This record gives sequence, structure tokens and C-alpha cells, in this order.
Amino acid sequence: MKQLLAHKDNQTGREQTLKAHLTQVSAQMCQNLGMLSFPMANQPEDLLYRVGRGHDIGKATEWFQRHLNDPEYRNPLSRHAMISAAIYAQKYWDNRDIVEFLGFLAIRCHHGNLDASYPSLEIPDAEINGMYWGLTTQLESCKKQCQGMDEADWIPDDLDLEQIHKNWRKTMKRIRLLQSPEPFFLLQYVFSKLISADKLDSASLLEQTGKLMQGDVEAVLEEKRKTAVVHLNSSRDKIRNTVLHQISTLSEEQLRKQRIFTITAPTGTGKTLTGLSAALALADRLEQAEKQRPHLISAVPFINILEQAIADYQSVFGDVLVHFGASDPAEFDSRMQEMPLQDQMLLTASWEAPVVLTTFVQLFESILTGKNKRLLKLNRLAGAIVLLDEVQAIKAEYYPLFAAVMDCMATYYGTRFILMTATQPKLFDCAQYTTRIQYKPQKPLELLPDYPIYFRQLHRTKLVPRWDELQSLETVCDAILEQSEKYNSILCVVNRVQDSIDLYHMLEECDKEILYLSTNIVSVDRKAVIQRAKEYLNPENPVPFIMVSTQTIEAGVDLDFDMAFRDLAPMESIIQSAGRVNRSGSKGIDSPIILFNTGHYNKVYSDIACKLVRKTIQNEVKEADYQQMLTQYFDSVVSSDTTFDTEIYCKGILELDYEKLDEFHMIEQQDRATVLVMKDDIIEAMVQELCNLMREPEHSFEKNAEIQKKLSQIGAYTVEVYPNKILKNLPPKFKDCFDIDLNYYVADRMDWQRYYSGKTGFIAESGIMLF
Repeated sequence: MKQLLAHKDNQTGREQTLKAHLTQVSAQMCQNLGMLSFPMANQPEDLLYRVGRGHDIGKATEWFQRHLNDPEYRNPLSRHAMISAAIYAQKYWDNRDIVEFLGFLAIRCHHGNLDASYPSLEIPDAEINGMYWGLTTQLESCKKQCQGMDEADWIPDDLDLEQIHKNWRKTMKRIRLLQSPEPFFLLQYVFSKLISADKLDSASLLEQTGKLMQGDVEAVLEEKRKTAVVHLNSSRDKIRNTVLHQISTLSEEQLRKQRIFTITAPTGTGKTLTGLSAALALADRLEQAEKQRPHLISAVPFINILEQAIADYQSVFGDVLVHFGASDPAEFDSRMQEMPLQDQMLLTASWEAPVVLTTFVQLFESILTGKNKRLLKLNRLAGAIVLLDEVQAIKAEYYPLFAAVMDCMATYYGTRFILMTATQPKLFDCAQYTTRIQYKPQKPLELLPDYPIYFRQLHRTKLVPRWDELQSLETVCDAILEQSEKYNSILCVVNRVQDSIDLYHMLEECDKEILYLSTNIVSVDRKAVIQRAKEYLNPENPVPFIMVSTQTIEAGVDLDFDMAFRDLAPMESIIQSAGRVNRSGSKGIDSPIILFNTGHYNKVYSDIACKLVRKTIQNEVKEADYQQMLTQYFDSVVSSDTTFDTEIYCKGILELDYEKLDEFHMIEQQDRATVLVMKDDIIEAMVQELCNLMREPEHSFEKNAEIQKKLSQIGAYTVEVYPNKILKNLPPKFKDCFDIDLNYYVADRMDWQRYYSGKTGFIAESGIMLF
């Protein structure tokens, strides 16, 4: 009997039958569902099974089968997503049922991006009739091709396309009137589960899933205790023991219902490993209660924090899947080292690992999106423990949105969140201040309930306001030089890249060693600067120096300065900057953080938040009082005139408006020019390898994966520049240099110093930098 195929690799000859593919995808979609809870879908596994069984039934057509055997064959009737969705709708969707409508949408969109709008709203009637004719013709072919096969049970006698059209519009109206987030989160999950299972099965990678999170934090802590300051060891152990005690004493009902936790602890007290201990302890308890062990997803706001956390995670877990823009899939996960590159990239993009280390951008832009590539990994959040480190980095205008999103994921997906920071923002207290988001999230449970004690015991730093005295870079420069007579290491954090460059050049005229850190220098140089600072800060052989930085240094950079200067910024940013001073407490008491105001804060931060800081800090504030000051500040922020972003929730989520969701970005999208700095042999070789790959005539998944890997690696040598800063010193385009059309400007190997300073990065003004 003739076999219908779902996939065929014409290079290797590997084939997969349609029956096997539908069976395996539907089975995979029904795995690991123990923590899902959707009231409108009492048994979500039934929906997932049906979607998996029906998603590719349209591949049975004679046109698709011909396409498999002849990749050059092109015919619109070989497309299979819409006919598969129509067959599903005819079989299961009636009475404008929302749940089956979501299954229909998932199938219809599974080879593209999610979109709930109906095509007839966008194309002429004549083309609709043509589409109807095409679907009817495809149905007849499916019936003919499936005669005598098991797949025939799926094929209806006919399609009532007019009724599907009417139901589509009426169901969308019902969803909008319902004003519930449940349809959105159910659709996101079903779609993610479908495309993930579909792609992993097509690549024969389903056997790579299902690993468990296991790790040993205690052994790592024991090593760290050997070199840490004694009194900090004591605090770290007390904090960790308190957190673990809180988890161990959760009642069965609390364990089941409480899904959002916080750990509020001072900087330098080992939050990363305490958070990992908490995640493992929570996983142990959930495994006993739910008979399913969660996996761990840990997210941080900035790549520089991620790079430093990798070593801790590897020391605890061994293999870790690290996912950010320039990550190498096989570098931190040994199971991938023998895999083809395209398989490595697919497993990374789908987060198929027990422990994932990633960024806020990757995490939240994989939830609030309709993009196929981003949604690939969303299903892995279900039942997971998600650690959010340095959560204060979330913008205040997103507080109600993120609170509602995390609570929905906790409710519907069974996700547990642990939010860690020294400056805990009042994310979950904002719902009462915005009437548009009619959603009240559960109250987080603090796992370190006596955290104020640890803050009151600290005397490492103090805030010294000099708002009125220091209002220009010239006065700040003079103040830094004055303090440099008393302190070996000084940090100065300003808000704008241009201010940081100007201040660096002012200080460069003195006889002090000056280091510079900002996003104006490429990633490989930032790493080198941080490493040099660590060497200068070595207590056994200290080198006096001053570091000028933007807020790049604020979170996760483990440097320990004698004192600091900080430009006016939101309170959490000021406290994070203070966390880079006297971290170990070995430099005495009350190391100063001098606060100044260049007047440029509103170019970067909320005007309201900064004005509240100026109003709050009128006199010196010692570290023991930081927590009380922060509480008052966050109370003021959430009750102030802060403009909260509610459209993403009210339209994107409640009305399935994916065009509105496309407007969401964790990092504000601005027009930037990307400059590639070819400053050494390494980047020159990488670019040459990339060009060789792109000039090869043949096309393959392996080649495309290699190209993507090279582009990610090249990112370590790029800097993003505002277009108006590049006009006077415009490098040539990549195409002009290599005859390949990539969206880069190139500071080439022979002339890179014309565009890029090894000290302060991209040269925004005209003229050649003199060294």
C-alpha cells in the first residue's frame, strides 16, 4: 500500500510517514501537562492531542506529496496549514466554541506567526472565492489519497467554509466581550507546544527532551567559603538557611497555591546561589507533591550579568543551556558537542534542557509575541521554576503588565517565579493604581521575611547628596580628583554615553590610571576592561585608578570600589551602583557614594522617578536605612503619575491583537546603525569565514545554521550607534567592502582607528582620534 509522507530528506533519503509524524507529535504534545489549569478546557490534553493529530493532515494532498519528491515543484495547492485547520474546524469546532477555535488558529498559523484576524478582512472577495475553491479542491485530494488508510477517519465529506467564516468572526467577538486573559494564554501554550513538537520530531530530536534538573549547591558554597570574608559568610549562610527553612515549612496548600516568591537580600550576600538552593528545594517538594520534577529557567536583565553567572551555574549543574544573542549552543552543554549545528540551535531555541540561563529579553519577548521563532520555547515555562535575578531592572511602566502576566502564567501554566534583588520593586502593588487592568495578582511570599535585619546590620556605604554643588561634568571631574587623593579606586556612573566619554577625557589629563566602560565599546573590550579592573582591585597588589562608566556596571558586575559618584537616576539604580562599593565590607564603614545631577537624567529615565529621588535624598543616608528609604520611594512611584503601559494587556492579550503585541519590546526600539569593528585577527577571520559561507551556492539547514552562528559571534565586535552620531564619521557599508548585503557599517582592519578608539569606543564626531 502506498505510504503518505510527512517529511523527506532528498540528500539522505530519510523519510517519515504522515501517520508516524502525526502520532508522535500528538503524543509529545500530551506529555508533561501535570501543572496546567485552564477552566475553559477541563482536559487540555484532549485539545492538545487533537491539534497534534490534525495539524498536518493537509499534507495528504497529491500536490504536497509531489513537492516532497521534487523540491523544485511549486504549486499553491501544496500548502497544507489552512486546509489542515479547515478540516479540524469541520470536525471539532461548532457553536462558536472558544477552545476549539484556539486549536483551529494554532493549526492555521503553525508555519508562520500567530494571527487571529480573518483573511477576508484584508483581501478582495474574488480572492476569498479562490481560496474557498482551493480548500475544496485540496479536501477532495485528501479524501482520494487517504482511501483505505487510518487518516481517512480525519477527512470530512465536505467543508462548510461559509460557516467557518461566520464562526470565526463571532468567536472573536465573544473573546473580546469575555475580557479574560485565559484564551490568550491557552492559545500561546497550544501553539508553542505544537510548533516545538513538530520541529523536534521533524529533526528526530524528541529523544533529547525530558531530562531532570539536579545539582549540588553545598559543594560550591564550601569552596566559596574558603576565600570569602568571614562575617559575610555568616550572613550568607543565615540568609540561605532562612530561605530553605521557609520552603521546607510550606504547607501542602501553600505549596499548591503559592506560586510567586521573592528573595530580598543585600548586594554581596550570595543571592545567585541562594536562589539556586531555593529552586532545588522547591523542585524537590513539587516533585513529591506533583509527581513531576520542574525544570529551571533563570533570567537576568543584562548579558554582562549572564556571562558572570554561567560559572556558578556550571559549577552547580554541569551542563547548562545558555541562550542569548551571541551564545554558542555547545559551549556550556556537552550533550550538544557531537550534534549537527542546526540541531544544537533548534534545541537551544526551544529550551530543551533541564537548566536554562537566559535574559529578560529572551524570556518576556517569548511570552508577549505572536512570532513563531520566539514562541517555540514558551511551552517550557509551564510547570517550570523561573528565577528572575535583578528584577529591579524592569521598567516601572511595565509593572502592572508584568504582574498580570506572571500571575496568569502561575495560574494557567503552574509556573513558579522567584524574584531576587536587593531593591525589590512593588511590581504586584500596581494593579490598584491602574483601572484598565482589571486583574489582581496573588501577593508574593517573601522567602527571607526578616530581610530588614540584614540591611540594618550593614554599614558599608552611605549616600552623600551634592545635587546643587555638582551640576556639571567639570565640577564632577574636580570632585573626583579631590577624592582620588584619599581613595585608591573610584567609580563614577553617568547616564549618557556622551557624558561618559567627555568625563573620561577630562580625567585623562591627570596622572591617574583611568578605565572606561559603556556600550560604546564592543563586548570583547568590555570584558577586557572588567578583567583589568579586577586586577587593579586585587587587595594584595592594588593599583590606584578611576573608572568612568554608564549604568552598564550597575548590576551583576562583581567589582569592589573604595567609593563612587552617581548621576541622578531612579533609586534602584543608585542603590545598585552603591552595590559596587565596599561589597565585602573590608574597606571600613560608610564608604561614600556622592550623588550629583548633570541634568541629563530625563534622556534615559522616568522624569517622575528621578524627581522623587531628588526629593527623597536631601541629607546623608547610611546603608542601614536604605531599605526603609526604598520602601517609601517605591510607595511613591506606584502611587504617582507614572504612565503604566496597559494597551499590551488590554488589547494584545484580552483581544488577541497580535499587531499590538508586536509593539512590545523589553528594550526600547530605536533606529541604530550597527558598526562592525575589525580590530584584530580574530574578527577578521570570522568575517572571512562568514563571507565564504554566504558565497557558497548551495542552500542547506546546516549552512544557514553556520551563518547564524557566525553572525552571533561577530556581534561581540559590534557597537550600536545613533544615526545622527555616525553622519560625520561614516564608515563604509559591509556590501561595499565584501560585496555581500549585510546591515553593517565596517571599521575595517586597515582603518579601524579612524572610527573606533581603543579607550572610549566608537568615535561619534568627525576627525581621526589621536593616540
